[in-house]
Amino acid sequence: MNIDLRATVEQTQSARVEDQGPTNACGGYACETDIECLRELAGLPYRKVSARWIYRRALEFDGALGNDRGCGQETLAKVLAIGYLFEDQYDPNALPSAQDQLARENGAVRVSTGWIPGIDSLTGIKRSIAMGLPVIIAIPVGESLWAGISGDDWRQHNPTIGDERNTHWCAVVGFDDAAERILVEDSSGPQAWDGGFFGLPYSIISTSGYLKAAWRIEHIKGVPIKINDIGEQAETILTKRDIGQWFDAHKTALTADVRDAYLAVNQLNF
Repeated sequence: MNIDLRATVEQTQSARVEDQGPTNACGGYACETDIECLRELAGLPYRKVSARWIYRRALEFDGALGNDRGCGQETLAKVLAIGYLFEDQYDPNALPSAQDQLARENGAVRVSTGWIPGIDSLTGIKRSIAMGLPVIIAIPVGESLWAGISGDDWRQHNPTIGDERNTHWCAVVGFDDAAERILVEDSSGPQAWDGGFFGLPYSIISTSGYLKAAWRIEHIKGVPIKINDIGEQAETILTKRDIGQWFDAHKTALTADVRDAYLAVNQLNF
């Protein structure tokens, strides 16, 4: 199976590939990628989301505004629970919290807690992509990664596990079973690698301890996220029963708008 979410957003993928430059703002850029991708998959026109606001608001939450130390999943989730700004709304001269009302008007974002659901990380990532939901991951970075993802074909990239200088947030937007790679959209700019994308082998993703985190956005207020019905093509990745069982287990805890959005796509709760 080969799923590439870029196919639906081809007209703007080059605009979406950002360059974080010499900063530790990768968490903000990974969230930007996810939100923009889901908005486009829902048929909404492209509008650049502000990674800079997300990151600065996260630093403000952590009491580190003015520093460039990076941010974690819990803090990013707190920021997204407020909402998000479009880049044309972002005022770099204002305190991040001063723009919260605009972020709320754009729509609160709910993310998954803990790890992506699945019997293992790779299966969970592939299931999520098959459903049309990008996955945000944290991976170790160092020369073993950068040297392994040289070249302009993500299906040929072959990083190894070695030195670890830091932890890096990025977004998974596809996979290819024939190449045994997941497709990662990074924030190093469209000039890097395969148009700003790189591949990670299934073997490295499945290595215990390699992934530091794997989560996703599950609901954006005002954005109709639709679970893809891949029916009989699902094989072992995703079945209609999987989705129905998940809904049955969680429906009492879901807000009315999330329940309605689900049932609008899956009227029979398959």
